[in-house]
Amino acid sequence: MQARSKAAGIHGRVSGHSLRVGSTQSLAERNASLVAMQLAGRWSSPSMPACYAREQEAVRGPVACLRYGVKSPGEGLTREKSSKMGLHPHFSPC
Repeated sequence: MQARSKAAGIHGRVSGHSLRVGSTQSLAERNASLVAMQLAGRWSSPSMPACYAREQEAVRGPVACLRYGVKSPGEGLTREKSSKMGLHPHFSPC
């Protein structure tokens, strides 16, 4: 994992778990359901994908719709938009 990530120009520690978390966050940004994220990550319960996708879910939720004019929760805010608005906090593990 380390050699491949280094070859791809990714610096820092990367593990198989990094890929699970990152893919869960990417799926959430693309409006995947919690069940779809659970199945993709092969978790036995929805609690872990829910935890890892909490920031992505927050920026497409009802409060974001009211505050930032997103028309529906499914439309959501992208990571880039939310970052420009200063909404995307640093990831903190569960």
